[in-house]
Amino acid sequence: MQRRTPTEELLDLAADVLADDRHAIRTAAKGAPFISLGGGLPEAVRLLATADDQFGMLVDLAGLLGPAPLEEVLSLAVPAPAPARRGGPGRSVREPLPEQGALLATEEFTGSGTVHQMSSAELTGPLDRSALRTALRALVARHEGLRTVFSWSPKGPVRRVPVHGEAQLVVRDEDVPAPGHDAVESVHAAMRATAGLPGGHADRPPAVFTLTRYSDEHHVLTFVHHLAVADTWSVGLIWRELFEDYERAAAGKPVPQSPAPSPDAALERAGELAASGVVHSLTSRRIAQLADFPTTVELPGTDGRPATFDFVGDQLLFPVPPEVRERCDLVVRRAGVSRTAVLLGAWALTVGRLAGTDRVLIGTRIPRRPTSGLMRTVAPCTPTVPVRCELQGTVDYFLRGIACAFSEGIEFADVPLKSLSRGLGVTPDRSRTPLVQIGFSSQEDLLPALTGVAGLGVRLSSGHFGGASADAELTVARWGDDPLLALSYATSVLGGDDAAALAEAVSGTLRELVTQPEDAPLDQVAVTKAVQYTG
Repeated sequence: MQRRTPTEELLDLAADVLADDRHAIRTAAKGAPFISLGGGLPEAVRLLATADDQFGMLVDLAGLLGPAPLEEVLSLAVPAPAPARRGGPGRSVREPLPEQGALLATEEFTGSGTVHQMSSAELTGPLDRSALRTALRALVARHEGLRTVFSWSPKGPVRRVPVHGEAQLVVRDEDVPAPGHDAVESVHAAMRATAGLPGGHADRPPAVFTLTRYSDEHHVLTFVHHLAVADTWSVGLIWRELFEDYERAAAGKPVPQSPAPSPDAALERAGELAASGVVHSLTSRRIAQLADFPTTVELPGTDGRPATFDFVGDQLLFPVPPEVRERCDLVVRRAGVSRTAVLLGAWALTVGRLAGTDRVLIGTRIPRRPTSGLMRTVAPCTPTVPVRCELQGTVDYFLRGIACAFSEGIEFADVPLKSLSRGLGVTPDRSRTPLVQIGFSSQEDLLPALTGVAGLGVRLSSGHFGGASADAELTVARWGDDPLLALSYATSVLGGDDAAALAEAVSGTLRELVTQPEDAPLDQVAVTKAVQYTG
């Protein structure tokens, strides 16, 4: 029997991830990209993790989500690096990870709203509190990130990683919300009022779980944390593992506590990239690519911009109608792009038309976890990457261009925004965030799609802490049968009426975009401009 090549093994793995016939995928992969075969960010990440686990091969995420044929991308896979060395007792005090230093410093200038995040699981049914505590203990025992305490030294922030730790769980009893008031939103409003971590202490990890009891069969479990502890990817990992452990504990089964890969892998990877000169090369190339793009975007209503951007914000949630969701999914298949590309395209088109430009940089949060180990690690590894969006061509040409730009952004995710701003000659301006004033993120691919576990109904949702890191940011909060978008905005830049008009504009643009024929000129897609911005 002839031995299979690494590419053939990876192609079979891709077929399994895509739940498709292996022979069909091998044939199609010669000319079709991964996204045209039904793959998106979740499937790409699963493929990367499994390729590392099973074959010790590292597949390029940017390549998987780009236009190159799948077979070509997989043929370029390389041996994965060795796992990071664990810290051990002798290294309990360590330098911060690449993104942690900036996040810790940011809080000094922007307040807690921009650096804290929360998400909740609404639980219906009988809750086993003992099983929940067991699951939380196991989670903290596995993940160094949930035991990490930050402090300041003469040289800047440091992190201390004790060998043992206990999850911080605050238990609250509350009255049933009044009719028409959402239980989760009531909890989130209470969390926002704390302007930080409930029950948190300076000598403890900045990560707290709060259990709010409305009745014996109705609870809300909320995870509040500093962004230096976990990004959205990590939050999805935490919720998934927590409920897997809860199910085992509730059934009387042992709960695994074997250590997860160390977050030091991110630090070691950054050191290796810097020493190799890769980041310098990437930075130079990226500066050349972005040279012709405007580095400021002004939406209508921002004429009254304050002298200093105060990082205070609010959030507006709005649904996607079922018929628009269905049309969006049809366009995804027709154009051979991901859903992220369609939604990012609609957002870029709305912003560009309202701002009067056909080129716009959208700051997009992209997970940077190229190894299986980093995929199983609680740590901040989601940099904001400027994606260059050009509003030109026909509808499907435009969407494929957005997909390529998103893939390109992944390739340059290791380039610091500070280096880009400096290289592009961006003049420091305290009234706005540098380089990217408009943001985009997609959470629905990263948070687990849980509906129930061990007799509990589960509904996961993210909250907003009252901060803003951009003038306006569109987030895909969830998709599926009940899609929901979230518009976060800086309240010193846009008023509530402005935000409502902007949400209405992007809703209309998305509807127009997905109902146009593939060869329709992009100019034919109407964007609502006749809105009353108050400024």
